[in-house]
Amino acid sequence: MTPDGAHISVIRVEADGTQRLWRFTLDGREPELVIERVKPVGYHAWVDDHMLALFVLGPPATLQLADTHGGVRRDAGARINRSVQRIPRAGTISFVEKNEDGSLVIRELDPKTKRVTTLVGAVAGAKEPILRGRQRACS
Repeated sequence: MTPDGAHISVIRVEADGTQRLWRFTLDGREPELVIERVKPVGYHAWVDDHMLALFVLGPPATLQLADTHGGVRRDAGARINRSVQRIPRAGTISFVEKNEDGSLVIRELDPKTKRVTTLVGAVAGAKEPILRGRQRACS
């Protein structure tokens, strides 16, 4: 659900294979591209009614903040994994990141200050998923 409660947002794989963020009315109609220039998007989380945290695919995958009022985007982290979630009461975003030594850690991004803090290390033995073939994601 989008913050306005009137839409759902999805990562849509377009006919040419491009993955971008779209929104539809609750009945699945009136498709609208949310942010045109950011691609390929794998996952997303709404920060507020116009700001999004995006998992953008690529070597390396990055966490980006994007504003729907103009499509402005800012890099917020690199080497992230496929988990981007809003922390409701805090208004922050949690994400999984790969450290230089290959271990995974759960971090928190404050979209207002751009400050990133470590919440906790991943459980012992946690590994980055192995992706076979083309990576596709839904959110």
